[in-house]
Order: sequence, then C-alpha cells, then structure tokens
Amino acid sequence: MKTWNCLCFLACLLIIFSCRKDEKTITINDEFEKYTQLIATNSIIVLRNERNDLISGAVMTLDGTQYTSNSDGLIFLKNVPLKNTGHLVQISHPLYFKTGKRIYPKKGIIELHLISKGASLQFSSQTASTVTFSGVSYQFPANALIDVNGLEYKGDVKIFSNHLNPVNPNFGAMMPSDLRAYDSDGKSVYLTSYGMVATELYGSNGQSLQIAPGKKVKISMHLDSGLAASAPNSLPIWYISDQSSNGIWKEEGRAIKVNTNYEFEVTHFSFWNCDVPGNYVNLKGQVKNLLGNPIVNLWVTVTVNGGPSGYATTDLNGKFEGLVPAGVDIKIKIEEVCDVSMYVKLYEANVGVLSADTDLGIIQANNQNINTYTFTGKVDVCPPNNLGTSYVKFTSNRGVQYMILNSDSSYSFTNNCLNLGESVSFEAADYTNGFGSGPTSITLTSQRNVQLSNLTICTPFDEYVSVSYNGSQEYYYKRDGQVLIIGIYQDSSTVNDEYGFYFFGSGLESYSNFIYSGLNVASPFTSFKLLGSLINGTSMNLVCTQCLNIEMSQFDKSGGYIVGKYWGTSGQNSVSGKFRIKT
Repeated sequence: MKTWNCLCFLACLLIIFSCRKDEKTITINDEFEKYTQLIATNSIIVLRNERNDLISGAVMTLDGTQYTSNSDGLIFLKNVPLKNTGHLVQISHPLYFKTGKRIYPKKGIIELHLISKGASLQFSSQTASTVTFSGVSYQFPANALIDVNGLEYKGDVKIFSNHLNPVNPNFGAMMPSDLRAYDSDGKSVYLTSYGMVATELYGSNGQSLQIAPGKKVKISMHLDSGLAASAPNSLPIWYISDQSSNGIWKEEGRAIKVNTNYEFEVTHFSFWNCDVPGNYVNLKGQVKNLLGNPIVNLWVTVTVNGGPSGYATTDLNGKFEGLVPAGVDIKIKIEEVCDVSMYVKLYEANVGVLSADTDLGIIQANNQNINTYTFTGKVDVCPPNNLGTSYVKFTSNRGVQYMILNSDSSYSFTNNCLNLGESVSFEAADYTNGFGSGPTSITLTSQRNVQLSNLTICTPFDEYVSVSYNGSQEYYYKRDGQVLIIGIYQDSSTVNDEYGFYFFGSGLESYSNFIYSGLNVASPFTSFKLLGSLINGTSMNLVCTQCLNIEMSQFDKSGGYIVGKYWGTSGQNSVSGKFRIKT
C-alpha cells in the first residue's frame, strides 16, 4: 500500500547543507520504526525537477551504495531491501539542492523531485549584509562564516536559496524526507508546516561555508496569504541536516510572526522548517474509476481547511494511506497530475474532523468527462536472447513516462492527460543485452482501452559502450548524442600516434589515452579513469596508468565505425567492456 510522503503539512524548510557538529543528544522514543519490515523491491526511480524535466547524472546514496541516474533520469533497483515505513536516500546533483528523500517498496515507478538551485546572489562576508530572494531574506552579521576546516572565511560569498510555498501543489513532492520529527524532549511527533526554504553558501573557490560559532543569521520567510489567518503568532522551528541517517526533523528554536513573515535566527545552515507539532490519526482509502478498476499514481491531497496540506499517491491497487491531523476539519482532493501546469481533478469532498483511524473505503473517481486512456502491451525478444534489465518509455505531448515490466514481460498503465488525435510513442530497451525495439507511434482515437502491438527488442544498439566492473553483469549504454557521449579522437598534441578514448553520461565517466598499434593488437592505456556507477548501483572508481588494454577489430576514422574491447585489473578492481562508435 502506498504511504504518504507524508500527510504532514509543510512550512519553513531551510536547506543549507552542512553536518551539524553540536547537535543535542536526546533519548529517542521512536514510534516511526516499530512496525518496520524490509521488503525486496524491484523498481525504477525517475528523477525530475519542479518543471518535470528529467535529471541525469544525479547521485543517489542508499545504505552506502551509490546509484547514478542515466540519460533518461532513471535509477534501477533490483531486489533491493527497502523499509515498508519508508527508506531514506540522499540525492545530490551540482544544479540542485542536496536532499534526503523517503522511498517505499513497490513494484513499478517511484518518482522523486529535486529543488533547483537557480541563480545565486553575492555578498561580502566581511560586512553586515542583507540578501533577499523571492519569498525569503537573510541578515548576515560581519565576519560570521567559516569554511569546512573551521577557519574564518573572508571574501565574497555566493548564496543559493529557494522558498517552498506550502500552497503550491508541488510542495509535498519537493520537500525533503517527510514530516516525522523529534521535539526538544525527544518525543516522536508529526508536523504541520507553513513554508520552507533551501539555502547553500559557497566561497570564492567553491568551498562550502557555515555559520561561525557564537554567530547567528536572521531569516525572514514570507507567509502565504492563504495561510495567514490560521498561522500561529509563534511556532517551533525544526532542522534536518544532509548527514541525517534517519531523515527526521529536530526541534531547535522558535519563529515569530511579524506582519506577513515568519522571522527566526539560526546558528547553523541545514534544512529548516517552521512547523506546529500535533496529534495525528491514520487515513486510508482506495480509488477506482466508474468501471470499478483501481487507478494508479493519482495525486491525493488532504488539506486542513484554512491551512496547509499534504499528499500521497495511489499504488498499483489504487490504495493510499497516511497520517493526518486529528481534531481539525480536513478535506480531500484526488487529481491526475499531468505536469506542473495541468491537474485533472477527479474527486473532492469534505472529510470532517477525525478523532480515530479512518478508512474511507472505495472512492469512485468521476472521470467520465476526462480523456482517460488505458494502454496494455507486452515486450518480446529475439531468440536466443533473454530479456535483461529493461523498461518501456512512453512519450506524449506531456513528456516522458517509464514502465517497469511484469514477470510475464507485460505492462499496463492509465493516463488521464491525453487528447483525441494526439500522437504518442512507445519504445523498449534492454540494458543487459544492448538491444532496443525502436519507437512505435500511434494516433489516439475514441477507443480508450488500447491494446498495443508487442514491442520486440531485437535491434542492437548502433553505437554503444558496455561496462562490467569487478565481475558484475555487463551493461550496455546507448549513445544518444546528448547526455551519453562516447568517442575516440587523435591527440594532436602528442608526437606518437596517441588517441583519447572517452565516454560520459548515464552515470558513467571515463577519460583514457592509448597508442594505436593496429587491428587485433592489444595496446596498453597510457592512462585510464573510470568513475560513476552502473545501472544496478555498482559503484566504480578505477584510475591507473599502464594497467589496462584496448584492442580494435575495426578502425575506420572516415565515416565508418571504430569497434573494439577493453579490459584489465588494477589492485582489487577489474573492468572490461566493448564499444562501437561511428566516426
């Protein structure tokens, strides 16, 4: 069953990334983990930003293992144990705020959203400065910052900030972790939030900066007009660092409402949140369409009347479940989220005041006037191949979606965001064997239940590089000319017949040099570097000289193909692979 992300409500998140060195030690009464079980999970994680764009090259850390999103913004989890109460992962990317997210065991697609850093502002650390972004401002005293070594920083400071407004429909998806928290006494609570902010500081050499001991920075966060009437005059503030091992907020300090802003002081930069703790009850239900079929991946929003809201998504059985505030009047809304600018409302109702756990039972979504299309299909392979790590990509005017296959290689999904006469396409790819189906396009008609022709994964990738690391499964990566780039070029700066061999993107990074010695002749790399992670999450780090070999079976530098293989061992690590590159 799908769990909320979390039906706890959203406010002052201040994202400033550094490990807190003076955290208060408290005795934890942890109610969050008492029903925890580990469930083996096969899923595809899709990483997107607030505009729904796919994010490639993001690094996700799960229990010490690093995964990197490929050129389609995907991370594959194969038989990975996840907590049924939510498993914390940390995600980082140079263009986005580093943040913890909680994922749940399910078969299929898990969509996670990152917060863009956007444009930065600059100020001098040696003078008192006020820096203002949309929705948030900072008051820095002079000489108040230190670097990662604890030394006073003097110079220009680059600051990134992003205010998250809890009335924004994307707020729940963008926030870090969920709203589980420990109060100042160590009691487990859930939070009702009134806004969030993300912040990162960097010095002139790109070094991360923090607030110096004994100094404080004042933050003023705008309070949305829709929440002003219900917002308390004072509330606790909460933080969560990017080094948090459990993704749970901790109480530290208070914010005061001044006109239409919450003002508070902080002694360290991390995620911050202005929230009210409260008692909660469990709310669940199941969403079905007018034909009685469950509807997957709908956006379920529960709102405190006159206050903030939280969200969940329906699982493969159309079910949702999570914690909501007790003792207050709440309402529920169910929508299909097409993209950041289009939401199709399927259901809305007042729930009332809850004092005990509640099951809403079956909710019938009134989608008879919505262009709901259900697609069903299957993937075949050409003998003697077996189907490896594969997915189906669906492309429409609203963007790209991905489907993981059932055990019988079938797939099925419903979309409420399509239009009659629109052209959509389907394509399957197999990373294990390096084969694809190519795209199949159809034009949508009035027939809403669409049985698709089988997608046959039969065509080898035309240009590719494959990688096996320390005896892992060999995975093939298709050159797409944009994110995944591979090539071989002659290095004109050398006196020998030296070449550079490179591939990067889709979680891979390799730059190497070798001297070409002819066809079917093994030549040592004069230098070799391979970093990143494979589709299955295997982390790679191999940098050496004169330790690996490369061999060409075809070497046409004038509009033909360069085909070959590479292999070798350095210390405890070994790597091998193949490549085919069109010149």
